[in-house]
Amino acid sequence: MKYTIEIIQVIFVLVLLSAASCSKTVTSQKIATPNLDVSPSSISEESYQSLKAKWTVSLNPGKPNASFPMAFGGSFDNKGRGRGGGFPLMVKATLMEAEVIEAGFKHYEKLLSMTPDEIDQFRQRYVELHDLEKNFLIEATLQTSWAEVYLDLTRWTIFLEDDQGNQYEPVKITEQSIHSSDPDDKFAEPLLNERSPLSFEMHQKQIFLYFPRKDYYGQSIIHEGINYLKIVFLQEEGGTARAEGIWTFKNEF
Repeated sequence: MKYTIEIIQVIFVLVLLSAASCSKTVTSQKIATPNLDVSPSSISEESYQSLKAKWTVSLNPGKPNASFPMAFGGSFDNKGRGRGGGFPLMVKATLMEAEVIEAGFKHYEKLLSMTPDEIDQFRQRYVELHDLEKNFLIEATLQTSWAEVYLDLTRWTIFLEDDQGNQYEPVKITEQSIHSSDPDDKFAEPLLNERSPLSFEMHQKQIFLYFPRKDYYGQSIIHEGINYLKIVFLQEEGGTARAEGIWTFKNEF
């Protein structure tokens, strides 16, 4: 059956919303090379999922590769509920850099056998949908085994910080709920080598964070020579938790 452009658009958006499911390791920092003027011909043969993994960071207040309970930064009662201080979320955030989006176009063009007209319309609609002329995207998946209210974004301040200490707030956030109680359904890799004997009720949502491409002075936020970009989740209600993820750029200029 031939897909219409509308169906293709829905499929691509839904799959892109799962960006946080691609990372192979649990870490708070990734090294990546920005491609500021990427073109279709410059995309390598590397798979779409592998490229997304390179641009995905995991926000955990504990040590990298921490065990599942440590990732929450607190202890648990006999019902698997967190207690005491600590960061109540696990967050995976993907910086949707140009090469990731372009690889997604190429991937779905091949997967869905799109015609040249369909892929042109597909690209145009995606760019317009996310206003990519003005914004860049960070897609994130949020999880908690604590109360579901911790997924309420009004409890959090989310911002970016660059290597010069400049901070940027999102101009828009959209979110989508996901209903599943099995933590192994959330990310590609298991959080433990074996399923935890504790029974966790996991809550999860996915969000799109839209940040302006240029700052107040008209300068590009992601620019040639940038050393790193940090995403910060700061709890503003019900605690003072904080977690960070860092994209460290390997510049080739």
